[in-house]
Amino acid sequence: MEAFERALELSLESNLEAEAVASALNLASVLEDLDQYAPALQVLTDIEARYPALADAQTYGQVRLLRALLLECLGDLDEALVSCRLAIQTFEDDGDVENAALATLNLGGLFESRGESEEALATYTRILAILQELELVDEADECLSRMAKLQLEHRDPGRPH
Repeated sequence: MEAFERALELSLESNLEAEAVASALNLASVLEDLDQYAPALQVLTDIEARYPALADAQTYGQVRLLRALLLECLGDLDEALVSCRLAIQTFEDDGDVENAALATLNLGGLFESRGESEEALATYTRILAILQELELVDEADECLSRMAKLQLEHRDPGRPH
């Protein structure tokens, strides 16, 4: 991992924005995979401070979505919601329907984590047709599964699941 961090440092020093941002995203993803959420979040914070405009809309959306996932893992659900909504808006503004749909699926999960079952169900209901239209089969199945779970809980909130 030291070699990767050094590569990131060199990219930052060379001031090649696209390379630096890509390196930071890769490092943050690796750290996330290693359950190192706080250091991963710090990498994203550092790169955003250095390049506030970021490379492009896609990159900004990916950074925002990864930030949302990390914040959720760290228990900061309010900030995770803000970041996820920014990612969705960025993808939508860029015309990226697929990433907007995937980020919206994550938004539903954030609502679930916050205990907002009705909002989660509404989010899943809204995004299901888009996932199916895009032929994102695994994600559509996941969405249906989450919807069924929430509907069961809503029907019988006292029943153990």
